[in-house]
Amino acid sequence: MPGDAIRNARDLLKKELYLLALEQLEGALEREPENVEATLLMGHTYDKTQDFLNSAYHYERAGALAPQVPDIAHATASAWLRSGLHDRALKQAMRFKELTKGNQHAQLLLATIYERTGKIEEAWDALHEGPIDDTHTPTVSSIASKLLIQEKKCGEAIDVLKRFLEWAEPKYSKPYDTTGPLIDAWFILTKAYNKLGEYDKAWEAAETAHAQADVEWSPEKATLDLAAMRDFMTRDTVQALAHASEHHEQPVFIVGNPRSGTSLLEQILSMHPSVTNAGELVTTSKIRQKCPQTIDSFLQYPQCLVDMRVEDANAMAESYIRQSSIFSEDSARVTNKSLALHGQVGFLSLILPKSHMIMLHRNPLDNCISCYTTNLLANGHSYTNKLEWLAHMVIERRKMADYWMETLEVPMLELHYDRLVADQENETRRLLEFLELPWEPACLEFHKSKRVASTISYDQVNKKMYSSSSGRWKNYEKHIGPLLDAFSDYID
Repeated sequence: MPGDAIRNARDLLKKELYLLALEQLEGALEREPENVEATLLMGHTYDKTQDFLNSAYHYERAGALAPQVPDIAHATASAWLRSGLHDRALKQAMRFKELTKGNQHAQLLLATIYERTGKIEEAWDALHEGPIDDTHTPTVSSIASKLLIQEKKCGEAIDVLKRFLEWAEPKYSKPYDTTGPLIDAWFILTKAYNKLGEYDKAWEAAETAHAQADVEWSPEKATLDLAAMRDFMTRDTVQALAHASEHHEQPVFIVGNPRSGTSLLEQILSMHPSVTNAGELVTTSKIRQKCPQTIDSFLQYPQCLVDMRVEDANAMAESYIRQSSIFSEDSARVTNKSLALHGQVGFLSLILPKSHMIMLHRNPLDNCISCYTTNLLANGHSYTNKLEWLAHMVIERRKMADYWMETLEVPMLELHYDRLVADQENETRRLLEFLELPWEPACLEFHKSKRVASTISYDQVNKKMYSSSSGRWKNYEKHIGPLLDAFSDYID
């Protein structure tokens, strides 16, 4: 019964077992496609996995089934915004405003959308449309400070944030919630000081945020998981395993770290008429999780792949194509930049051997500085809470990317962020040639895209190409001893 599946999904969500929760909810919706509760919970679960397109799609379906529920309209608007489709976000926000008769939540939602899309005047108007206490409201402080930073009034932004922190810190118990307003305020403060060139104060603000977060992460487990994948998927093993005979060329997998340029690359490609960007689809993780069941193996993944038949590989490939077709718009190429891809490339080379893999790298010091000074903790990236952890994860992922380049025969391209920003046209031409797509001049004007980047990089990739983020680590050199030691073999 759908009710049992929904209860199971809720229990799994509490345990943060999101893929299992999705499986339960998919079963419920197969039996009862118009179940509002299951559809709404599906949207919420996809949101937890950072798959915002699927989240928005299911929230909007729930809204169509229950059109008079304001909270669904709010959730839909937020999901479309995180997906980068701000026109759809704005439409749902206006609906939320209508359903709530323009309450403060509607004002704040509209202000958030306008701020994230660079419409500064409209954002201020939304904030001032009704009576909002802008002194102590966390969301108002966040929006106002971000708007002031966009207006290059960083000193005023710092004053706003300090007033909020002075008022709020005594009211919250430590450690602070990584998704809460205090951690977020410290990271915005980091950005404001960085913009002013006050790098010591910026670093102090970032360190304060990290010190106040209660986060656990195991470097040992990360190492063991990826090493086990390399031990199993040797060149000989991969060649001996069954490969799909159905050759789908549509998928493009962008394999990179957070803050390594994946949003920029996706935005560039989105300007090509033959490309659709789908953000961070969780689809590959869902298929991989069900792999033992699909191929009817008693072995766990990845060992179960020895039992895979060609028809199993074809079935999993069809599943990926079917699930991503919601967003494909009949495009020749559909990108997926899921951050789980480092460990999945070998598997994907079996079920989608004609897909295209882009291994995106960035100077590891710049990459880590960007991760450490941005609130990635709110998105579940626990390893960013300590420099040693962060360096460990970046190195392990680099080992994995290098291993796949040496081992697999699937089409793969190595791309470097710093080369892309320094020589945009030639690197873009090389990229499109690899994807077997004709040259498209619009790709050089990615900042004009109607689609806003779906990640926290939104305020960077909607501007013309700039190289100021390359070599940024030098501003923080005296603070990053653990990174300099860790990356001695990876930097010049």
